[in-house]
Amino acid sequence: MLKVELGDFDYAKIVPLSDLHIGDLDFDEKILLKYLKQAEEDNCFILLNGDMIEMATKDSVGDIYGQVLSSEKQYDKLGDLLTPYKHKILVATEGNHEYRQYKNTGLSSKRFYASLNIPFYPDEAWLKITVGRKKKNNKPVAYSVYMIHGHGGGRRTGSKANRLEDLGNGRFADLFIRSHTHWQMIFPDTYEMPNMYADRIRKVPRLFVNTGCFVGSRYAIRHEYKKSTLGTPLIYLNGREKRIKAEVSVEAVYEKR
Repeated sequence: MLKVELGDFDYAKIVPLSDLHIGDLDFDEKILLKYLKQAEEDNCFILLNGDMIEMATKDSVGDIYGQVLSSEKQYDKLGDLLTPYKHKILVATEGNHEYRQYKNTGLSSKRFYASLNIPFYPDEAWLKITVGRKKKNNKPVAYSVYMIHGHGGGRRTGSKANRLEDLGNGRFADLFIRSHTHWQMIFPDTYEMPNMYADRIRKVPRLFVNTGCFVGSRYAIRHEYKKSTLGTPLIYLNGREKRIKAEVSVEAVYEKR
């Protein structure tokens, strides 16, 4: 588990970024920069959850001939975008696009993130994040976070929600983050735990967040998926009492026909 101390803030804003697909013709850099620039705020931090680059191959469902950057240039572009904010990036994971390219060419996300001094976990990331000080005892507020890029999800919103909810089966965390489906989604649930010392049942809230994307809808059109809205949810960790909230953040893009 990666332990991260954010500092004494009333709240910390977390921006979970995934599915940029840099190298794809439809990658929207302008919208991404709006989210990255939020990390200029002292209490704002970034999580990276995979598929940051396109890395299409002849054997993949992506369009290898429609890419606008070579494999190496995709990493170069990602580095240019992340370097000004690398000190605010808490952790990075790997998506199926990065892993596919590693298997085909040996280009490694591990080496890339090491060059930026960003902690990297290829499959999943567990974090203990502390922020602020509780009013009642002056101790930092601690949050457990589980993050994975994921795979699969189905066509329907309900199918995507099921895959997100499945993260809570066999695991406990205050916050679960999944990506891959390009579909922003937020919902809570309550986990009941017996308190053997107080002889009562303790109800513990959990929050599930599916991140969005920063690439257009050509792929969705070809495969008859519903189009995604660009952007990603924003997550807020309270620094005075244990409470998480999140909000969907949508960048409306009106496509010309």
